[in-house]
Amino acid sequence: MTDKELSKLSKTQLLEILYFLRKENDELKNENQRLIYNLEKYEKNGIYKEILEAVKENSRKLDVFSAWLLNEDNED
Repeated sequence: MTDKELSKLSKTQLLEILYFLRKENDELKNENQRLIYNLEKYEKNGIYKEILEAVKENSRKLDVFSAWLLNEDNED
């Protein structure tokens, strides 16, 4: 969705979008934590280490996105 399209939405619509984005973000963070736990639990050789690092990197990206969402929310 472009900035122009977003600017045409009502505050209620924007809050609804934000709610669902946060909900999805929380679900993804929980899934990442579960995957990290399982990978660490079953880590046996080098390939698991590569997968674990990829999942951890995605988790860091989600943290950055979460911080951005919180910052956007505080600017209102």
